[in-house]
Amino acid sequence: MPVARITKSAVDKLPLGAVLWDSDVIGFGVRRHRSEAKHYLLRFRFAGRQTFKRIGTHGSPWTADTARQEARRLLGLIASEMNPSAEPEHSGTFGAEVERYLTHKSRGMKPGAFTRTALYLRQHAKPLHQLALTEIDRRRIAQLLSSVEQSSGAATRNRFRAALSAFFNWLVREGLLDTNCVTGTGKGSKVHHARGF
Repeated sequence: MPVARITKSAVDKLPLGAVLWDSDVIGFGVRRHRSEAKHYLLRFRFAGRQTFKRIGTHGSPWTADTARQEARRLLGLIASEMNPSAEPEHSGTFGAEVERYLTHKSRGMKPGAFTRTALYLRQHAKPLHQLALTEIDRRRIAQLLSSVEQSSGAATRNRFRAALSAFFNWLVREGLLDTNCVTGTGKGSKVHHARGF
């Protein structure tokens, strides 16, 4: 299996289906699945068994350097006879960050507003939940907004869009994304019907 120092350049050049193991940190690797997604992982032995721990998807916040630091931290747990697989996965997915955001907002948002925000982000945004933040772009958001408008109307689209935009602004402030990909998407246009028809 290929062994070399894992760098951004090496990750960018990784072919489909390939795995690269790091020359600096034993067991630290990156795998490119049969898509554009590349995932950092750690291979280790615990209690006599070889196992794998997924660190996260390449992109913000996981770079070659931050993932290597996390691999070292996990190896420190193993040295202390703690199983890193028992820890929750730091996946950086949209769904995981939604739950973190809602936990954060629950402390300062009025109950009614919080319930509506949770509905939009948990239900209307469900098609995004399994995606890494870096896999979500303006085109994907625009398609989702269009789908919500078709099923629930323009008003719901606009409220959902506002909730999404606030969430993405928070992600930017958290340093997880550089831009808000809701910016530039269109608002729904309400259809006015004449009275009596």
